[in-house]
Amino acid sequence: MQKLRLPLLLLPLLSMAGCFVISLHPAYQDSDIIEHKSLQGSWKVENKEVWTFTAEADGKLYHLATTDLDEKHGYFTATPFKLENHIFIALRPDRDADEMASSNVFYQIHNIPAHSFIQLVESETGITLRLPSYDWLDDYLEEHPEELKHERMDGGFVVVTATTDEQQAFWLKHMNTLDAFYESPMQRATSPTNTNNDSVDQ
Repeated sequence: MQKLRLPLLLLPLLSMAGCFVISLHPAYQDSDIIEHKSLQGSWKVENKEVWTFTAEADGKLYHLATTDLDEKHGYFTATPFKLENHIFIALRPDRDADEMASSNVFYQIHNIPAHSFIQLVESETGITLRLPSYDWLDDYLEEHPEELKHERMDGGFVVVTATTDEQQAFWLKHMNTLDAFYESPMQRATSPTNTNNDSVDQ
């Protein structure tokens, strides 16, 4: 399989983000989007990394602001969607963020936004966030390279190139596969601002 070539300076960044499965296409169709506001508020990993979700009024989109250990910030749109009986949040960079707004058009067209997603498991005790395991996917595609379309960048980093439908079929098949998903250590740091913000299927 031909490998995609990236500037060497980007490879350390990809390795640091290696816990996330990255794709060129989203994992949802517009018809999969649901109303959901239960993530509203801040989430933390051991009081260090912070994710803050702010829901739009209609509940069909969040704005996500992230702060890492070095106090650097990232901004995303987060779209709630449902496949069968599973709820997910799709993430993509917010191209309207200040740093993009100040860039010229020539620069912006070279920034192709990648997609990722997390699973939400809701129970009486709260919400648990689960992520698809990059390490599991990397190993699985080594043995089954034709099961999900992908490319390997220089350095071996996997980028999923499959269509939305192909991704959905693949991940639904492996929802209960051992090690395909793992529980995030992220915990809610603040209570939802609206106690009536239960998810509503569309």
